[in-house]
Amino acid sequence: MASKSLKIDKTLRPITLWVHPEGRVTGSIFVQPEIDNNSGDKPADVLNRDVPFLVLQKRDPGEIRFYNRSAIIRAEYPKSGTDLSEDSHTYNCQLMLMDGSVINGMIQESLPSNYSRLYDYLNQIADRFIKLLSNYATTYLINKSYVTQILSENG
Repeated sequence: MASKSLKIDKTLRPITLWVHPEGRVTGSIFVQPEIDNNSGDKPADVLNRDVPFLVLQKRDPGEIRFYNRSAIIRAEYPKSGTDLSEDSHTYNCQLMLMDGSVINGMIQESLPSNYSRLYDYLNQIADRFIKLLSNYATTYLINKSYVTQILSENG
């Protein structure tokens, strides 16, 4: 007999993954919903977890897949208000990836004042994915392992 108290509530969040060598995969990831003013999970929280696999519910065909985070080149999802922070450092960047892709956008992160260079943010060991906000309505999460070069006008 299963107990409801053992169930962890999750919400589906639409996302597009670019996976090596498969390519573009669309579906949804499972995130913890907002509860009692707790903002819940963001896609960056899910992708940066320190476990090897990510769960994705594929749209077509409707199936559950497990992707190795090391094989995920980047993720894309619609930008939301929770992606932006007013108390943060902003870096306009151009990222060049191993597959030849070039992605322009802005890194906006809250960092301690004595550790606030773009170099410091990029070298944080805990996060595997860099969050980049585009000028369009898209947020990118880019696997650091697939980045060959970053150009920044204010790094």
